[in-house]
Amino acid sequence: ATPAVDPPPDVADRAVPLSSGSFAEVSPGGEPPVEDVPISVEDVPIEEDLVPGELASAPRDGAPPPRVKAEPSGGAAGTAEDRFFFGAPVAAAAQSARAASAPGKAPAQPSRAPAPAPAPAAPAPDSLPLPALADQALDQDPAVSAQARGALSDRRRDPAMRQASEKLRRALLSGLSGRATRAAHALGAVRDVEAIPLLIQVLEMSEPDTASAAADALAAITLQRLGPDARKWLAWWKQNRGRGRAEWLFSGLTSADRDTRVAASTELSHAAPPPEPYSADAPAAERERVARAWAGWWARSGHVL
Repeated sequence: ATPAVDPPPDVADRAVPLSSGSFAEVSPGGEPPVEDVPISVEDVPIEEDLVPGELASAPRDGAPPPRVKAEPSGGAAGTAEDRFFFGAPVAAAAQSARAASAPGKAPAQPSRAPAPAPAPAAPAPDSLPLPALADQALDQDPAVSAQARGALSDRRRDPAMRQASEKLRRALLSGLSGRATRAAHALGAVRDVEAIPLLIQVLEMSEPDTASAAADALAAITLQRLGPDARKWLAWWKQNRGRGRAEWLFSGLTSADRDTRVAASTELSHAAPPPEPYSADAPAAERERVARAWAGWWARSGHVL
C-alpha cells in the first residue's frame, strides 16, 4: 500500500481524504469524488516517452504497461505536487530521466590513447660532422644536396674538411653519372684545389651533365672561365699549379671579366678585408694599384684561404 502523503499547499483546499489514506482532488466546482479509490503508481497510466523504459514497460501481474498523463517536474524527488499525484518513486525516476537528457551534459566519452610523440627534428646541417655533410651533399634529393653544399661551403676552412673532401673525390670517380655530378658541385663549393686534376679528368671522360658540373667547379676554384674544354684547363693547370689559390684570386681582381673581379674581391674580403676600398667598377689602373697593395698587405699579414 502506498503511504499517505500530505497534499501540497496549493492543492490542499481542493483535496478530500479517501478511505485508503490517499487524497483525491476536488474539481473547482466543489463536486466530491464519485468513489473513494486510492491513487497509486499501479493505478496511474504512464507515458512511455516521458519516464525511463524500465518503469514504463515493467509488467505488473499481466496488466498492460502503466502510462502517466504528464511528466513530473521538480527537484531530486520531484515537486510536492508530483509526489502527491504520481507517488514518490515515479517522481524520482522522472527527475533522473530529465537530468540524463539535460542540455549541456554530454555523455561521457570513452578514453582515447594519447597521441604519439612527434618525431625528433632532424639535426641542423651546421651541427653535423663534415663527413656526414659530404654524404648529404651526395643525396639524390636536390634540396638536401643543395643545403649540405651550402653548409660545407661555410665550413670549408675547418681542419676536418679534408675527410669530407676525400669522400667527395671518390664519389667524383665512382662512374655513376648522377653521383659524380653531385660530387663535382660539392667540390666546387668547398674550393678543393686538390680536386683540380680529377675534375679535368672528368671533363674528358664523362657525360655532358657531369662534364658541365666539373667545368663549373673548376671555375669556382680558380676563377677562370675556360668552359668544358679539358685541353684548355690542362694547359692552365700546368702553368699555375705552383701558385697558391690566393694568387689566383688577386689576379682575378684585374681580370677583364667583371664577374670574375666581383667573385675574387668578395671571397678575399670574407677572408680579410682590404686595407683600402676596392671597386670592381673602378678604372683599370685604379683596380691594378689597389690589387697590388692588397696582395702585399696579405702576404705580410700571413693570411691564408
